[in-house]
Amino acid sequence: MLAAAEAAGVALPSSCCSGVCTTCAARIQEGSVHQPDAMGVKADLQEQGFALLCVAYPRSDLKLVAGQEVALYEAQFGQYQK
Repeated sequence: MLAAAEAAGVALPSSCCSGVCTTCAARIQEGSVHQPDAMGVKADLQEQGFALLCVAYPRSDLKLVAGQEVALYEAQFGQYQK
């Protein structure tokens, strides 16, 4: 999905492009994705709608919110202290 967005001129946050770093995290609001290589997202959080756009493949039309790296981090590891 990330490559398709970039090819269409849509700039999205990304870094490793390997499904590990979570920079490209998004929250799926409608539709579904297949992301077998999303090592950076626990299975239960994938079920809650988190996806890594660099390794996700759409299974339907989608509505999503990109830029969810902090939300995913907090969901997996708790809030961080500054």
